[in-house]
Amino acid sequence: TQNSSNMFSMDLNYIRSISLRNNITLYSGIKRFTIDIITPSVSVESFEPSKNNSFANNLDMPAINENFRHVKYCYAYGVVIKADNKHFNKWALVKKDVCKVDSDLSWLVDNHYPSEAWFVPTPNSTREDDGVLMTHVFDGIKKESYLVLINATSMQTISKGILPTTMPYSFHGRFFSDV
Repeated sequence: TQNSSNMFSMDLNYIRSISLRNNITLYSGIKRFTIDIITPSVSVESFEPSKNNSFANNLDMPAINENFRHVKYCYAYGVVIKADNKHFNKWALVKKDVCKVDSDLSWLVDNHYPSEAWFVPTPNSTREDDGVLMTHVFDGIKKESYLVLINATSMQTISKGILPTTMPYSFHGRFFSDV
C-alpha cells in the first residue's frame, strides 16, 4: 500500500520491479525558508524550474557547503528520483542554483542509484562550489556498488571505485574531515 511518505519506494522489491517503480507518484518542489529572529518572521521563496534541468526542483536530501551555513548560499545538492518524471531508473544528483535561473547542473547514469551525497569543500577555498560530492551508487545493471567523487562545480565524475560489497541505498551519511 502506498502512503504519502513514499518510503516504501526504496524497498528493493520496488527498485527491482519496472512496473512497481514506474507507477510511484513522487511530489516535487523546493523552497527556501528564511527565519528572521529579530522581527520574528519567516519568509518563503519558491524557485522556477530550470529549462536545462527541469527536474532540479525535485531534489531531496539536500546538502550544501557547510562553510556557507548561516549565510546566504547559492547551491544545494541533492538526489532526484525519476528525473524524467516517468522512469524510476533515472536517478540524478543535482546542483540547484537558487541564485540564478537556468544554471542548474546534474549527474545522471541510467540504472544507477546514488545515495545522499555529501559536499566536501576544497581546503582554504573561498568559492562556494569548490569541492567534491561524495556518495555511493548502486549499479542496477552490474548489481554492484561504487564510491563516486563528483566535481561540485561541473558535476562531472572525477573518480569512482568499485566497493568490495553491495551497498544498499541509504538516506543519510556524513563526511568528517580529520583536519
